[in-house]
Amino acid sequence: MDTRTSPTEEVSPAIWSAAVAVRLVLAVILCAAGAFYIYTAFGIRIPPIGDELGPRAFPLAVGGAFLAFSIAYAAGELSDLRRVDRAEAAADVRSESRAWLTVLALALYCVLFDIIGYLAATCLFVFGFLTFLRFRGVIGNAVAAVLMAAAFYVLFGVWLGVPLPTFGW
Repeated sequence: MDTRTSPTEEVSPAIWSAAVAVRLVLAVILCAAGAFYIYTAFGIRIPPIGDELGPRAFPLAVGGAFLAFSIAYAAGELSDLRRVDRAEAAADVRSESRAWLTVLALALYCVLFDIIGYLAATCLFVFGFLTFLRFRGVIGNAVAAVLMAAAFYVLFGVWLGVPLPTFGW
């Protein structure tokens, strides 16, 4: 039995509505992202080589598949709209909010990457993410963050020669 919500526990209509809204908003965002991906794929210039497929064939195929799966997801969500269990919806809101926090953390990491540099941003992101996941204690997460940032620096910055951002200020 799920310990987060009991079968007899009544979930408020606000939580249920939030769960439905999150699912529908996600479906709309995915459909819009697929359509935008296809739109940008048409911006790829085709060289006058005479290749039938051309350089935009693969991005168009990926965008088409992305859009098709997004539409299927949206249709599935709309058909399941009346069958959503309120207790299940409350658990979904908690799970989906954790997923959105992860996406927000990744976006913040991308922004901080150029501002404070690779090492500091990666250490902060890994430490925050491991702490969010309750991986270890504060010291264990800090050590893991430093080791992971150093390992990726050696891999990309030293061995592969990829220039990584340093402090932006």
